[in-house]
Amino acid sequence: AQTGPIKPKQTSSEIEDELKLIMAEDEANKPTQPQTEPVASTTKKEVKGFVYEENAPLYFVVLLNKDVDISSIKTSIETFNKNNSGLGTIKLTEDTYGNYNMLINGELPNVLSARSYMSKLMAEKTIWSSIPRTAYRTCIISKENISRLKAQNNLTVYFEFMKEMYFK
Repeated sequence: AQTGPIKPKQTSSEIEDELKLIMAEDEANKPTQPQTEPVASTTKKEVKGFVYEENAPLYFVVLLNKDVDISSIKTSIETFNKNNSGLGTIKLTEDTYGNYNMLINGELPNVLSARSYMSKLMAEKTIWSSIPRTAYRTCIISKENISRLKAQNNLTVYFEFMKEMYFK
């Protein structure tokens, strides 16, 4: 079968026949894979009062001491998102938690994307150099766990959960 461009003088039935041949060749050349049971798209379990859901969307959160100027950090992160391909659409929202202001970045499709985003953003020294390291904390977290964190008010336990579930 011809796999190059279709010649202008071909009739539509000749084109259809050629496409069928190409598709049949592609199908014949596919590696065969053993049949397996369908796998559930997500696994959900509760650990330390928080929920781990495999493949759940996550958020990158910056917890800033209330005395830190949140607007300059927010602007810097928005600029970072715009300047990095595909990140300009990440929504950045503000919230509060205990003695912290929160910048919630997301949503990120899964743990690998969230970890990659966290790594790239934390490497941007221009964002973080003006803030004492003791004035902020960062984490990746699901929407459900943001609610649980606020209800439980136990950041230390969440950080243990995050380390165990997302950075193992």
